[in-house]
Amino acid sequence: MAVIVGSLILFFPSAAQLQQKVDEEYPRAALDFMQRQHLNGRIFNHYVWGGYMEWNAPELKPFIDGRADVFVHNGVFDDFVKSTAIEESLDILNRYRIDYALLNPNQPLTYLLEHSPEWRPIYSDKVAVLFERTQATAAAATPLKVQAN
Repeated sequence: MAVIVGSLILFFPSAAQLQQKVDEEYPRAALDFMQRQHLNGRIFNHYVWGGYMEWNAPELKPFIDGRADVFVHNGVFDDFVKSTAIEESLDILNRYRIDYALLNPNQPLTYLLEHSPEWRPIYSDKVAVLFERTQATAAAATPLKVQAN
């Protein structure tokens, strides 16, 4: 029993090692940047980062998080899935009047925004790229649709 307990203590990762693993998968540095810059606006985010954003930066409001059942009923989840299809991505960002897009560097949408005059990268690291809508296109975005109940 002592060997098992000793092994658990010896091989259990430290808090620093656990934090390093989290930082490799989640946009901690990007959120720090957003908070330092006091960014305020609608944020389109990588799906798996929504809950992390809500927990670590509650003043930033993600577009979607892991509670898919909440988003299915109002069509947001369907629009998120459509946004992964390049043909509809910009239309969806316009429809929801998205100001910022926090994306994984390897997503197709990241490539599209990197090459779009409507968006400019304002932060980038190995984990995340943050785009800001250019001022000219922000004013021209179509109005947000509100669904009646």
